[in-house]
Amino acid sequence: FIRELLDMMEPYPAPNSVLVLDNCAIHKVDGVRELVESQYVHPFFCKRPPF
Repeated sequence: FIRELLDMMEPYPAPNSVLVLDNCAIHKVDGVRELVESQYVHPFFCKRPPF
């Protein structure tokens, strides 16, 4: 899913260039941050309290 989403995004600071990730377990998988940054997209990790 993230790879497909990144194909629709633009390099930072263009529109559609910031990806917001919360503390969902899937966002913490090894390699996600590196994958996002390799596409020149700025990851923003939002720390939220667990529900």
